[in-house]
Amino acid sequence: MGFITQSLLCLAFGFAAAAKSSSGYTFTAPLDGDVVTVGQSSVISWNSSSSSTSLISFYLEKSGDEDTVLYTIASDIENSGAITWRVPSNVSTGDDYVIALVPEEDETDIYYTDVFSVSNSSSSTTYYPTEGEEYDAGSTMVITWKVDSDVSDVSVYLMQGKSTDSLQNISTVATSIENTGSIGYVIPSGTANGDDYYFAIVSSDDPDTVIYSDGFSIISDVTSAETSAAAVSAASASSASVAAAKTASTTRSSASAASSSALSTSATGSSSASATSSAASTSSTAAAAMNSASLFVPIMGPLLMLLNYV
Repeated sequence: MGFITQSLLCLAFGFAAAAKSSSGYTFTAPLDGDVVTVGQSSVISWNSSSSSTSLISFYLEKSGDEDTVLYTIASDIENSGAITWRVPSNVSTGDDYVIALVPEEDETDIYYTDVFSVSNSSSSTTYYPTEGEEYDAGSTMVITWKVDSDVSDVSVYLMQGKSTDSLQNISTVATSIENTGSIGYVIPSGTANGDDYYFAIVSSDDPDTVIYSDGFSIISDVTSAETSAAAVSAASASSASVAAAKTASTTRSSASAASSSALSTSATGSSSASATSSAASTSSTAAAAMNSASLFVPIMGPLLMLLNYV
């Protein structure tokens, strides 16, 4: 084989390897040392450059014995970036479990999580997000929490602050949902970059009953300053709208007052005109009477003289 042919083959294999790795999958949960409790919700999350419509499957296996599938978690689901699952009761406890991700497009290309543990005790369960975990704005994640059997419905909120004593509500995840212990969430793309985010899970019946997640980070191109500036701008626009509305109201009131004044003046003018018209009518009647009298006097004079003569 000539040098040129060998070089072309090397380039072809290189491009093929690059294409294969570009569609790879990287797990973000469970991570090394995480604990999953039998019967409780847990999270599988991952990053991928493949299409969101790509189909993938998940299997529970033992580390070192990846050829044996212990449990099929999900088959041929879309590449959403995160799902929840529950460890079935027939799975024994242990600290040597892994999850295998198998793309439908190439079932020989298998991806594995870190080794994690399965436990029967909820006291050691890993809930998500974990402390310091990072998520990209716009990505899908799953939130899990310890279920209180006395709480039937909860609301979930994205909060930000330096501690749970000084948190600000950033976004409403869900309100009055069944307290199942998990929910999927797409982080809004406009969320500001920060490392001081929490989730608050609040009882719908008793707002004082709150569970907070561990603090985590959101990676974003949007800064807190930009978010604050947008809020200030919105507030200014709102204030301007209120001021404009007040000005318009004052203008309408002035116009109404002017209109009422004009109507009053018009009414007064109408009364004066009516009085003038009445006076003119009376004057005309008097004039007519005087004219009649002036005609009557010349006629009566000769008649009286004729009567005297007779």
